[in-house]
Amino acid sequence: MIFWALSSMCTPTIIDSNSASLIVPKSAAAKNSDPFLRWIANGYGVLCYTGTGKLGQEIRRTKRYRQKLYEYKASGMAKLISEEEVKIARNKLEVKQLQSNDEDLLALTLASNAEIIVTDDEDLKKDIKDYIRAVKRIDVAIYPRHQKRKTRQQFLDQRRCICR
Repeated sequence: MIFWALSSMCTPTIIDSNSASLIVPKSAAAKNSDPFLRWIANGYGVLCYTGTGKLGQEIRRTKRYRQKLYEYKASGMAKLISEEEVKIARNKLEVKQLQSNDEDLLALTLASNAEIIVTDDEDLKKDIKDYIRAVKRIDVAIYPRHQKRKTRQQFLDQRRCICR
């Protein structure tokens, strides 16, 4: 899986690989179909990533994601979350409490202090609600990807950084 996070002084966000089409749409027509792209383009965060574990494998295997990642990095919109930071966060996870198999994403959530997760994985959503919010006491919101455009835009507007 590949996970991307937006971090910095702005709203840190992670995108699960099952939702990466928001960043790398499959067709040119879809490029402006989601307000999330404009949110990123307006600089409300820095794309954070890690090359460890499954995450690094997915980046290396998927040319389009890797190219987009390099574009963001070249433009100053990407930041590497070090292997050490992710490893420390992963060691803090209580794996037996998790319902999903997304330890890498949850470790990246902790390492980047993510505030928004974009995912379609129901087990991961449960882990965010039951584990990250309750046990780790970190407020993480799940992007309403399949709701109306206006709802998605309001969601992003309520969570955008005030540094812009």
